[in-house]
Parts: sequence; C-alpha cells; structure tokens
Amino acid sequence: MSWMLYKLLMIMTRLLSMILSIVSAQLLRRRSGEDLIVEIQLIRSGLESNPGPRDWIAEIPPEMPATDDDLAYLSNYIGKGWRHLGRKLGLGPARLDHIEHDFQRGGMRDQIFHMLLKVKAPPLEASLKDILETLDVIEAEFSITVEWSELSLRFKQENNILALQAENEELKTENQELKEKLASLERDSGALKRCSEDGDAATGVKKIKHE
Repeated sequence: MSWMLYKLLMIMTRLLSMILSIVSAQLLRRRSGEDLIVEIQLIRSGLESNPGPRDWIAEIPPEMPATDDDLAYLSNYIGKGWRHLGRKLGLGPARLDHIEHDFQRGGMRDQIFHMLLKVKAPPLEASLKDILETLDVIEAEFSITVEWSELSLRFKQENNILALQAENEELKTENQELKEKLASLERDSGALKRCSEDGDAATGVKKIKHE
C-alpha cells in the first residue's frame, strides 16, 4: 500500500517537473520571438537607417536559393560598380560585356538583374548568401553603390521570419511529445490507483473473514 502511494507520488512529481521545464522553454522562445518582431518593426519604422555591421548576412542559411524575385529586388538597390560583383561571383569580362550590351535598353537595373541570373544559374549556382556576402566584402574596395538599409529590410526580416517558423515547428513537436508523455503518465497513474483500490478491497475481505 505505502509503496503504491509512494510510486504514485513520484509519477506526479515527474509530471509536474516536466510541465514546468517545457513551459519555461516555451516562454524563453516566445520572448526571443518578441525580440525579433520588435527588431523588424524598428527596421520598418526607419529607426535603423544605419544597420552597422551586416552580421545578419551570416544568419542566412547557405543552402537558401536566390529566387528571381530576390534578384529583382537586389537589382533595384545595387548601382555603380555592379560589374565588379559579377567578376567576383565568377563571370568573365566578355560575359559581362555581352550582358551590358544586350540589356542596355533596359538600363542598369535590367543589366544587374540578368548578371545575377547568370551567377545563379549553373555552373556558378551562387546562393543568396553568396551574393550578399561577396557584395559586403567588395563594396568598399570597388566603391559599389549599395542601399544596405533596403536590403536588410527584406532579407534580414525574411531570415527572422524563417527563424520564427522553425521555432514554431519545434514548439509543435515538443507539444506533441508532451501530450504523449502526459497520456502515458495518466495511464500509469490510473493503473496504480486501480492496484491501490484492489489492495484496499482485498485487505477489507481479509478483515471480514478474520472476524
């Protein structure tokens, strides 16, 4: 009897400890998510006009491909010196001459867009991170015109949203695991209660027989 009660108490203690640890982890993640949202709002409001060191580029997953929409956005905010970016990303001077000539009518933005399409395509296959990191490294050396505040507005925010989505998926998995553990503990608790009740009933029968 006393052993069953002790076992039941231990199960309830484990259950309470598990709930507290998971709730604490969720609160920490929620706070982290709120900090990211505040950061995004600061960028949107224009308070972060000078983003400082572009460490946000390092947070972009290396396997993340650059979509055509990403390249179109980039071409809006890269200007003078764009050929240097193409060279560093692997395009030869003749290829760059052809791009500049073939898309001259569309203007510099069109030339930059098609240069980025070329470096994205095989065999170069530059990722979004490759393009941004290279641009960050060579901007000052070749006096490339870049509007970093506009680029961070899109790509830093996009990366933060991806991080939040990943956090959300982790929380969903943890919640599912918690539900399964709770169900298992409830089954164990129910079984111990039944054993305890059966033990009490057996003790009562023995008393009656003895009397």
